[in-house]
Amino acid sequence: MAYNPATGTTSSTIPVSGTLTTVPSGTQTVTGAVTVSPTAPAVVTSLNAATAISSGTVYDLGYLSRDYTFVGTSSATLTAGVVRLFGSIDNTNFVQIGSDISCTADFTAAVSKAYTGATNYRYLRADITTTITGGNITVKVMGA
Repeated sequence: MAYNPATGTTSSTIPVSGTLTTVPSGTQTVTGAVTVSPTAPAVVTSLNAATAISSGTVYDLGYLSRDYTFVGTSSATLTAGVVRLFGSIDNTNFVQIGSDISCTADFTAAVSKAYTGATNYRYLRADITTTITGGNITVKVMGA
């Protein structure tokens, strides 16, 4: 499997072999590979310098994810706020992934923090459920 940062795609080569029958007659052995590239972007910004209670931009992987990573970055020391991570299989019904992220506990300075885990969702997003104060937060989402 290979990741291309220029295009934001991951590709995997699948070996293929078989027999090709030619017309009018005869056979030819065929070997090669097929490259499969998922169309989902590598990373989506779900919340961008956000402070208000809101639902973030949804990340559509195009397939069910096995793992997720959310990276939150604060602009300063946050004094209040809660972010929740959500997943969905149908882009309509979202369920919380993991525990609430307390911005006052996790962002005691302008820092980045990653939250990772296993999941089985196609759609991922981050929501602010309690207003962010003391700065703002950006949350990026990636699934694999």
